[in-house]
Amino acid sequence: MRYAEICLIVITLLFIACERPKADFTIKYNKNYTLEKIYFQNNSTEAYSYFWLFGDGDSTENINPVHIYKKADNYKVKLFAYSKDKTRCSVKEYILQIVQPTDILARVIIIGSYNALSECEVKLYKSLNDWIKDENIIAQGISDEDGYVYLRELDTVIYYFRAYKEVESGYYSNYKAGYMSKKPLTGNTVNFFDIFVKYENK
Repeated sequence: MRYAEICLIVITLLFIACERPKADFTIKYNKNYTLEKIYFQNNSTEAYSYFWLFGDGDSTENINPVHIYKKADNYKVKLFAYSKDKTRCSVKEYILQIVQPTDILARVIIIGSYNALSECEVKLYKSLNDWIKDENIIAQGISDEDGYVYLRELDTVIYYFRAYKEVESGYYSNYKAGYMSKKPLTGNTVNFFDIFVKYENK
């Protein structure tokens, strides 16, 4: 073997031996709330494979993962960055705080039968006057097959609900039944309510 070839092999081996991965990442999000998408940007160098631990029991080998946290807590996120032969590893840790916003989980229930009402429009207002005029809507949603509607990122005040669903022979509403939150919402938690609606003929 010629001298030049030997030198090339030695240099290559030395280069491989000096390869040391460095784990690094940044986190992007609109709001660090529960049920919101958290984007992890992998900025590692000299790495060929990765392993993420999100601190809530979930993990992935994706390069730039997206994760959703279901509960408010402080989570220790870990990124393991491996060399090509996986003999070297670098780790970066970060404490990510996830916050529970002030939310409402309401269930629309039919008076009399007490069955849940799906596909019912629910609107939220801050004043009785807005409720009467159907203006200045704070949040709105449609109840699911179990009658639930989830309204997010609210203030700790008293709210007024308007629920309405039109059917072939009439409509369901809480206009005559009436409904409001009787006290200000509790902050940084999910507030549970039942919205009672009554059937009316057209």
